Amino acid sequence: MAFVYEPFAMDGSFTSVILDWGSPADNQSARQYIQSSIPSDRVLHTFTLPAKKDKTGATCWYYIGAHTWTLTPHFPIWRSMNKKAKRSVIVGLRRRCKGNYSEDELCQMMDDGRLEQFCVEVSSRLLKDTSEAFAQCLGYLKRHSPQ
Repeated sequence: MAFVYEPFAMDGSFTSVILDWGSPADNQSARQYIQSSIPSDRVLHTFTLPAKKDKTGATCWYYIGAHTWTLTPHFPIWRSMNKKAKRSVIVGLRRRCKGNYSEDELCQMMDDGRLEQFCVEVSSRLLKDTSEAFAQCLGYLKRHSPQ
């Protein structure tokens, strides 16, 4: 299983890229952990904890399905983002680091390379049955027979 806390993502129909930014040392540690911990078939049942709260004001982990995980050297996007997107990333990073850095400090760290982009491609292609079986075991999915 994999648990992704407040992901930044670029989504496609069956494939998404999970993005984050960290120090070169932290990114290398994450790369090594993913490479050594993911099973040879690279399928992980993936849960996310989004930054946004639900309608009741609560946050909870959501099962998003079985996914293959592949480390990918995705093109750097920071410099091509508009101001609104950059601000969204900076606000999320600041929240995660519990305010230890100001927004200006985080922007500078992104600009000068102290924070580097880290990407994992996740894909659910051909894994619908695996996802549904797992969700059913967890009680998340109740199949209804046709009437």
